[in-house]
Amino acid sequence: MRPRRQFTTEYKKECIDLVMVHGYTIRKASETMDVGMSSLIRWLRQYRQELKGVTPIGAKALTEDQRKIQ
Repeated sequence: MRPRRQFTTEYKKECIDLVMVHGYTIRKASETMDVGMSSLIRWLRQYRQELKGVTPIGAKALTEDQRKIQ
């Protein structure tokens, strides 16, 4: 079993941008960035919630505004 990988907030945002800004499918973005689809889906869900003003509990904020709140 390989060790669990850690991703920076910047890396997560880059993955999210591929889907949200550049129009990649989740599958294509996950392959391009070498990250699991389930992780990318979770990051996208969190990012969308943060855009609505919901501060994540137990996770590092992805948007600048939510990072300030945290």
